[in-house]
Amino acid sequence: MDGDSQAKHLYQHFDPNRPGTPAFITQPGACIGDVQSLLDFVPETGKTISLHVGTNDLATVSGSTAFGRYKALLNLIGKECPKVSRVYATLVLPRSTNRRLRIRNYRFVGRCNREASFFNRVLRNYCRRSRTVFYLHHELQFYPAAKVLAADGLHPRFEGVAVMPATSMACASVGGARLQPGLRPGRPTSPLRCHPSIPQITAAELRCRGRCPCGAFDCSFFELAVQPPLEHLKVPAPRLPELTAPY
Repeated sequence: MDGDSQAKHLYQHFDPNRPGTPAFITQPGACIGDVQSLLDFVPETGKTISLHVGTNDLATVSGSTAFGRYKALLNLIGKECPKVSRVYATLVLPRSTNRRLRIRNYRFVGRCNREASFFNRVLRNYCRRSRTVFYLHHELQFYPAAKVLAADGLHPRFEGVAVMPATSMACASVGGARLQPGLRPGRPTSPLRCHPSIPQITAAELRCRGRCPCGAFDCSFFELAVQPPLEHLKVPAPRLPELTAPY
């Protein structure tokens, strides 16, 4: 379940003929409170729900208020969807400044990212105590903003959208990163192999961030929006196989 604007092209990265392909339930401009009316569209055979919502709420309310709504939504899912045994909660994606504006919206973006940082921190702690709720961390803040976000600084570009299903499928294939010994919830367990132009970040390289824990916005995305990527993240992109002419 997601807002149509945030994950508009996400479905293109899944094969509709493959067993286990997710059913996308979207609503343009969806807020946390709108998900309740979308639960009726969850398939009866569905056992897993992935939530990608919260960005629009943090534009108008505090992170504490938004998490209160989110917690109420998780409790509602447990009551109305008893067959659902696992819920993946996506951490709120970072924002960047709007490159189309003559006067950049620095203050608004800074406030939204601070509230999102609080929201994500509380959500991660909630997932650590829960048996059915896991969180997904797409790590978009560790890429240059112009690489993964559109000019408005809010919606992901095609490269940014390509990272999201790679993270989702990696966590879903291992049954949730929280179940893996020695790993924190949501920590990637395999390289992100998605779009050829996106650098490849392995789990070992992510663990090298000893001074920067695996949490959204621990590295300032506001700074990454105007500076080149961090040196230790400059890893080569996967090479495509060379095509040779037939003889």
